[in-house]
Amino acid sequence: MALAITYVATPIKNAGGYKFRRARITTDASYVNGTGYTLAASDFGLNTIAGVDLGISDIGFGASWKQSTGKMKCWKVGAAGPMVECATNEATLNGAVFEADVVGY
Repeated sequence: MALAITYVATPIKNAGGYKFRRARITTDASYVNGTGYTLAASDFGLNTIAGVDLGISDIGFGASWKQSTGKMKCWKVGAAGPMVECATNEATLNGAVFEADVVGY
């Protein structure tokens, strides 16, 4: 699963020693339903990720991140209305761009 990650700004350190990094995550169509994409601390120039805040993609997908697994899951509006997880190899995820605020150290 290849994600392209570009930094929007240089890391900002706060008084607690944490770094804040704003990035854009571009996804591909190799998404696996139930597994998602892995976000590694090294992808953001960090040793550990403490939290990730993901925005809605430029084409309307939602995303979530779980700290215990380091996985980013992608969501879309289902046929019945509520959000459902994207399908495996979801073609429309290819090139979707998510804004991410990453906090770590």
